[in-house]
Amino acid sequence: MRNEICLYIPDKKDIHSIMSFIQKFWKKNHILSKDLKVFKYFYSEKKKINFIVAKYESKIIGVMGFIPNSRYSEKNVNKFDIIWPSVLCINPKFPGVGLKIFNFYQKKFKNKNFGLINFNNKAKFFYQIFDYKLYKMKHYYMDNKLRDDFKILKKKKFTNKIIKKQYKIN
Repeated sequence: MRNEICLYIPDKKDIHSIMSFIQKFWKKNHILSKDLKVFKYFYSEKKKINFIVAKYESKIIGVMGFIPNSRYSEKNVNKFDIIWPSVLCINPKFPGVGLKIFNFYQKKFKNKNFGLINFNNKAKFFYQIFDYKLYKMKHYYMDNKLRDDFKILKKKKFTNKIIKKQYKIN
């Protein structure tokens, strides 16, 4: 029998092996590789884990997480659900596995909407192959004059000019 790559959505019993794979092949000490509570918060869903796993000879060779908006909604929003891919992580000894995983993802959720935010150049390659429309976002914020102890931003001098724009979403 020929060995083939197996693609599937895993059960909760696979959490630790996915976390170990992320630790080894994504980024050492990434929050998803070391904090079970955070991992479960974003990806645990009833009996399944919102990841696609690729295995070859019973070893994980690639993973990709996905987060449905409906995961955070008390109401049934499946009709308008958006699925957000995340953490595409591949063992570099297996070129092409990322495309197989992403193709599986596209087929699995073919009647859903997809959204992307903050992807890197490697991921951009996949999105372009699958004909995603890619745009740069502009980020704005308003300075809170009641605070001077910012924890995520080094405060700089900014103008108090408020920019008003209207956007039409099709």
